[in-house]
Amino acid sequence: MSQRKSVIVSILALVLLAASVTAQDDSDRWTQEFLFMMDDAYTQAAGQWQVGAEAGYLQDRRTKEYRGANLVTTDTDELSKAAAKVAYGLTDSIQANLYVPYGHIKTEGTTLGVTQQLNRYDFGDVTTGLTFKLMDQDHDNWLPTLAATATAVLPTSDKDAGMGKDAYGWRAGLAASKAVDDF
Repeated sequence: MSQRKSVIVSILALVLLAASVTAQDDSDRWTQEFLFMMDDAYTQAAGQWQVGAEAGYLQDRRTKEYRGANLVTTDTDELSKAAAKVAYGLTDSIQANLYVPYGHIKTEGTTLGVTQQLNRYDFGDVTTGLTFKLMDQDHDNWLPTLAATATAVLPTSDKDAGMGKDAYGWRAGLAASKAVDDF
């Protein structure tokens, strides 16, 4: 690919990156934490599998004071999440992806010295999609590997358990990755 075409593809990629869409507009605090997903632009070779796992922890603590009634309410929510990630190379430049999360939400609230606790365990919404490698990195200059992603969100969880939205969704994005040989 010529230098000029590579620059045009890179500029187009940056424009698409700025316009990446996440079709999840609910204000649920747990899913909002995971809206910005980091994907790499590398794809598995045709016929190759990659299996991975990830884990995460979030804590949200809120305190409210009602001065007239001398009432203080403290709520703490904790989310522990683990997920399996599977990728399969359909071709050398197209990869199928599957993401299956499982989590535990612990909610604790204290009002007038009385503490109540609720524990919920559930699978989250499963996502599946494709990654399309648009361009391999050019080792002779600064151009990275670029890939476009398209992902469908499947409502496989119970919204009441707090791990999903009970609605279909989608997300599209652009990923750029650059391997650095020497520092």
